[in-house]
Amino acid sequence: MSNLPKGWIEKKLGEICTITSSKRIFQSEYTPSGIPFYRTKEIKELANDKDVTTELFISEERYKEIKVNFGIPIEGDMLLTAIGTIGEIYIVEKDKEFYFKDGNVLWLKDFKSVNTYYLKFALRIFIEQIKKLSNGSTYNALPIEKLKNHKISLPPLEEQKRIAEILDQAEELRTKRRDAIAQLNTLNQSIFLEMFGDPVTNLKGWDKKFIKDIGQVITGNTPSRANTEFYGDAIEWIKSDNINTPLDYLTQAEEGLSELGKSVSRIAPSGSILVTCIAGTPSCIGNAAIANRDVAFNQQINALVPFTYNVKFVYTQILVAKKLIQEASTASMKGMVSKSRFEEIRFICPPLQLQKEFSHRVEAVESLKAAHRASLSELDALFASLQHRAFRGEL
Repeated sequence: MSNLPKGWIEKKLGEICTITSSKRIFQSEYTPSGIPFYRTKEIKELANDKDVTTELFISEERYKEIKVNFGIPIEGDMLLTAIGTIGEIYIVEKDKEFYFKDGNVLWLKDFKSVNTYYLKFALRIFIEQIKKLSNGSTYNALPIEKLKNHKISLPPLEEQKRIAEILDQAEELRTKRRDAIAQLNTLNQSIFLEMFGDPVTNLKGWDKKFIKDIGQVITGNTPSRANTEFYGDAIEWIKSDNINTPLDYLTQAEEGLSELGKSVSRIAPSGSILVTCIAGTPSCIGNAAIANRDVAFNQQINALVPFTYNVKFVYTQILVAKKLIQEASTASMKGMVSKSRFEEIRFICPPLQLQKEFSHRVEAVESLKAAHRASLSELDALFASLQHRAFRGEL
């Protein structure tokens, strides 16, 4: 307390808001249409200003019943993902009708003397500490009771609002830069379609080969959670979250394996293409990213190590022909493409010289993306500095 700036106080999160979850909705209550029913995936999309790909609904009658008897999220309430991908934060907008999955998403409401946008940024800073509160062996989880005890430093309300506005402006600059990079990412696919056509229909009549003839396929695994000595920092352990991004390359893994864990894991060498092949959401099947370093990875992922084919060509074809991978998955909600089914997918194989020409054209786009990424890195550093200063009372 003595280290806090003058006029600031420290409170447990449970003292400044109510932390709860939703009324349980059973699978039998899902309907073909009606009120959107959100899980972690949809809350993450909302938190990142993405279009929501709603796949589940409940009836308007059930929604009205819950609204009367238990309440629903209202404008200004905060939803925090709490299982699997933890720490995605969405502040509910005005007149937005939806309900959400209990347990997977925590509901923060009834705020006392706190600006929710300030709290959002405060929670982002402490997110690594929040993850240390995680509970469970096969997935990260954030229990309500432990979250309630998490301490937040609070300046007066007007100062909270000022800090939130400054950080929001800086965040908007970062978002615009990321959007520019995402647009450049789609340019590579446009070049591919211009040169080779749609690989799904193959109207240009290119030779086709099975994936197993294009490269080696490796399925990842999870070293036993019962043996904590398997986990450490000898090598990154990649999950689908590191693939399911707009980036061409894998993001940094939050978890790693020890040398012992590495010895029992599956390793994808640098230059591999990692593809999500097991997912709770069918739309995530076929997402891909390139490994620019050796990594270990879990069983939800198949890695493709091209033999002689151009990595950028193969990677871009996976993005463009994502439908072919999804069609190889099971029809259930939890889609899966096994190693054997993945290997039997057929891709077009134009002459290697054309693949190289494609790669050269992509390099020009890559140089533009590199400039944008450098700018984004500078903005990230600025944002980190602003956050550090903001929550020390130095802005």
